Amino acid sequence: MSGLRRRSRSWRDASFAVLDFETTGLDLQRDHILSYGLVPVVGGRIHMPGAIYRVVRPPIPVPPESIRVHGIRPTELTGAPELDKVSDELLGALEGRMLVAHASGIELAFLGRLYDERGRRRPRRAIDVIDLAVELTSREGAAPPRSARLADLAERYGVPAARTHHAFGDALITAQLFLVLATRMERLGAAGVRDLVRAERSHTAKSLSAGTLATR
Repeated sequence: MSGLRRRSRSWRDASFAVLDFETTGLDLQRDHILSYGLVPVVGGRIHMPGAIYRVVRPPIPVPPESIRVHGIRPTELTGAPELDKVSDELLGALEGRMLVAHASGIELAFLGRLYDERGRRRPRRAIDVIDLAVELTSREGAAPPRSARLADLAERYGVPAARTHHAFGDALITAQLFLVLATRMERLGAAGVRDLVRAERSHTAKSLSAGTLATR
């Protein structure tokens, strides 16, 4: 019963960690995290003093096609720490907070590997702003998003997005987008954490997340 009450409390009383990874690619068997940005949301506000940005040195060369996406060049990685040297910082910042991300399957997959390596229980779910956007349009009776790209969702909801594919920039954009979506859900009577976690994954949301429409 206590768990139910905890999930049902107002989202403004909960603590969230908005996370974004840039990686060498999307193959979990081969690819690795290159950078991460984490922005806490506490009490319905972005908590910038707790924000984190790190570039980490992967154990494999960075593919040229990956560099074209995120712009992190090998020279920037020379003095960067390896992920296992700073993973305690990352996992500590996630402790006790609900994970929020854009196209969260990527963050959950790479995070899961990190938790597995540490012998710790991996997070199984996250609040995905794509799902929130689709759920919100359904509740408002509006047309669903035609694109799930972060920049396009940000533009739709009036969130500044000067640059994407930078881990901290994307985490900050996602955090602002989350606040807009959660506030609008709240106005429609869906103010609980459970409402956000269980935002219905409609056919549209599944298609967006699966890549029928671009998400990154």
